[in-house]
Amino acid sequence: MKLIVSSILLILAFLIGGCGDSTKSTNEAVKKSWYKGNLHTHSFWSDGDEFPETILDWYKSNDYQFIALSDHNTISMEEKWIQVREDSVYQNSFKNYLATYGEDWVDYKTDSGKVHVKLKTYAEYSKMFEKAGKFLVIHSEEITDRYEDKHVHMNATNIQQKIDPQGGNSISEVMQNNLNAVLKQRKETGVPIMPHINHPNFFIV
Repeated sequence: MKLIVSSILLILAFLIGGCGDSTKSTNEAVKKSWYKGNLHTHSFWSDGDEFPETILDWYKSNDYQFIALSDHNTISMEEKWIQVREDSVYQNSFKNYLATYGEDWVDYKTDSGKVHVKLKTYAEYSKMFEKAGKFLVIHSEEITDRYEDKHVHMNATNIQQKIDPQGGNSISEVMQNNLNAVLKQRKETGVPIMPHINHPNFFIV
């Protein structure tokens, strides 16, 4: 467990503050700084209940140093429109979003009495909130797979290209196949991409 935590801290230190003096030991690099953040968060890009900008603003305003929107099977780069549900939570979310960011930023239309909103991509929302050395928006995907009725979710933090669920003939094989896909991308890109299993005991009854 200590090795995993150390690896996470090293990757985050590299992403947020740079790798620093390469002559320093691993322990010195880990002790250099602690960063507060969240690596597993959802937005309207999948099954979350808020716009990415609203989520990022909350984390940045509450003294977090990094955030990863790890939506299911997407890296938030394509064009996506959502319909604002009738539920008051979603209606209020849209009203607050429009009031906060304005007509010049919010791209929406009304069709048959329903409001549809075009979601901002990772490239757009990260640029709005990132501040060098202060707040980092990490590109992430929750690779969402399953074996029979059992769900297998794996985060790929600092991902560079979307990874489709790899499948498999058992839970362990599904996990391993998705892990291999993440490690393959890490090797090919040379980028520190961090895989981790989310809620390993999760199931739906």
